[in-house]
Amino acid sequence: MALEVNIEKKLDGFTLRADFTVDREPFALLGASGSGKSMTLKCIAGIEKPDRGTIILDGRVLFDSEKGINLRPQARRVGYMFQDYALFPNMTVLENVLTGMRCKESRDLARRGRQGRDMGRSGSRTRRSRRPGREEALPYLRKCQIEDLADINVTRLSGGQKQRAAMARILAQQPDCILLDEPFSALDTFLKYQMEEEMSSFLASSGVPVIFVTHSRDEVIHLCKKAACLTDGAAGKVQSVYDLFHHPATTAEARLSGCRNISRAIRQDAHTLAAADWGVTFHPAGEIPEGTNAVGLRAHFLYTSPTKETDLCLPVVSAREISDPFEHRILLKASADGAVIEYLAPRQKSDHFTIPKALYFSSDDLMYLQDKEG
Repeated sequence: MALEVNIEKKLDGFTLRADFTVDREPFALLGASGSGKSMTLKCIAGIEKPDRGTIILDGRVLFDSEKGINLRPQARRVGYMFQDYALFPNMTVLENVLTGMRCKESRDLARRGRQGRDMGRSGSRTRRSRRPGREEALPYLRKCQIEDLADINVTRLSGGQKQRAAMARILAQQPDCILLDEPFSALDTFLKYQMEEEMSSFLASSGVPVIFVTHSRDEVIHLCKKAACLTDGAAGKVQSVYDLFHHPATTAEARLSGCRNISRAIRQDAHTLAAADWGVTFHPAGEIPEGTNAVGLRAHFLYTSPTKETDLCLPVVSAREISDPFEHRILLKASADGAVIEYLAPRQKSDHFTIPKALYFSSDDLMYLQDKEG
């Protein structure tokens, strides 16, 4: 089962171009605010209509601009969890889950009706099955651990309970695809970690394509296998989460993967690279790829003293410390006019931390980035 998306939609200030395929592995769609992530999900779900292109789910055409196909949201068999969960506020948890089951029932009845018409003119009516009730809904409530909340109005639920109720409603729909739009954005840090673990089990057992939209690199690492980045309105290549975080190709991918230390770069030769924004020149042992015009370095790859792995260094001409609960965060400059570079060090038992005169790192940890010129 796969979801194939190839669409364009004109938005304010840019044209969204999403072109990717999602299989049964949870897939992360990253991008800055306003890049078109949520709009992409809405187009897949049928809430918004693309200007052109195709959306195909498990061989079923959901949208095709040339053929004039645009299935209604109810016919797409797509489960969509909104940022605010979009539960019906006038209903209990059970009633919300039953709406998901009835959506599936209506879909199945419509399909059986079409099949009956295709079989000939027997004149028989499609038999309407009994509407699902409490007993049918209980397995979904149990799976999401909210059986004891069945008769509670959803307005009385906590953030985590609302998320579980939304998950149960999605499960009850038995969708062929699941769309998750920043599902942890309304949760506090402690609850978020709890829900990540539950969501991980949920996604692993879903057996259908899942698209996960988020700003959090931790959520991507914990929950997803593949990823793509929306940059300047266009989706980049689909790649493994490991490759995105260890070998980003562009400055946008590096930033979205959490790298804060990025500089414009000038490749002078195969082993000489000037980091223009930092005001330093490096001579890495490995060959610098042609076309490199930016460089990235993660804060936790820096050390205060050389090791057998480190072969490059950054001089520290000025620095200031920002107090964090569990680590020292140092903002330094490698040249008087250079841009700020961030360094992270574990917080010691003592609050005292000596600013180093230089920081050392391995040339293997430099990220060579290639952005389009102009």
